[in-house]
Amino acid sequence: MEFIRLLNKVMPYAVGPNKHVELLMPVGHLVKHEIVKLGLEIGAPLHLTWSCYDNGERHCGRCGPCYMRRWAFRINGIKDPVEYDLPSEVEEEFWRGTKPYEIPKRPSD
Repeated sequence: MEFIRLLNKVMPYAVGPNKHVELLMPVGHLVKHEIVKLGLEIGAPLHLTWSCYDNGERHCGRCGPCYMRRWAFRINGIKDPVEYDLPSEVEEEFWRGTKPYEIPKRPSD
């Protein structure tokens, strides 16, 4: 949150006069499992989000953000909709007892 505050402080120098840009961090006070819970409650398209630090086609499942993301979904009892580059037996065991993620319907659907 301090980083965002400092960026907002220098933003006027980046965008020029007579322009106002502000970075917001609406979930900055929440931990990962609370963010996932909120996303599920409001129907956010969590299947379209990316957390991994690796540059692969799938989430690595090993870096810090992947670890936190997997546990955040697990804590909420929902299987993460993204694919991880982990052995299938590891994934099956980890997600045992969770419900499948349901892709939220868009308002126009």
